[in-house]
Amino acid sequence: MSKFKRIVAGVLVAAMSVSLLAGCGKKGNAAHAKIDKNTVYREEELPVSVPDNYYVNLVSFAGNKAFITGYVYDPVTYVQTNSVIIVDIATGESKTINLGTDRWINTSVPFENGNVGVVYEENNTDFSDPENPVYDYAYIFEIYSPDGKSVAKKNLNKELGIEYTNSVLQIPGGLLLMSYDVLMVIDDKLNN
Repeated sequence: MSKFKRIVAGVLVAAMSVSLLAGCGKKGNAAHAKIDKNTVYREEELPVSVPDNYYVNLVSFAGNKAFITGYVYDPVTYVQTNSVIIVDIATGESKTINLGTDRWINTSVPFENGNVGVVYEENNTDFSDPENPVYDYAYIFEIYSPDGKSVAKKNLNKELGIEYTNSVLQIPGGLLLMSYDVLMVIDDKLNN
């Protein structure tokens, strides 16, 4: 019986091998196939000037702009300087919004009008008394205009009771804040 199974297995392997090659060599419509140069993928590069040692956290798009959120870390001073680089995709022009230091960017959300909302963790920990350090973290949602001015700001954990927000989505009529156990809709002026 095992000899019979080996013969059947060999026939099946041969049949499968032949079926894989069955379409090879047929001319068919190959003579009519033409490559249309308008549909061939061509990589395009958008030249963006970023600082040396710039670490990218997030890239998002709204309208004709790309929003690159990241930071530069100085290993000598241990300072992390956060920023959002806004790039006009059509022209390649860019501008940088400085988001300061002593923050950890959780997420950002771009707006069609060029504003960018940034959720960050602000560390206000006080180690002046090593025996009794005071740990104080605040989760802040701040919206910046394209020229870098703050247009709205809300302390999420103190004002809304949200301890951590890792995602913000634009929805019709406002913004959806998502946390571990909270979904909250607020308007684009950060009112709930």
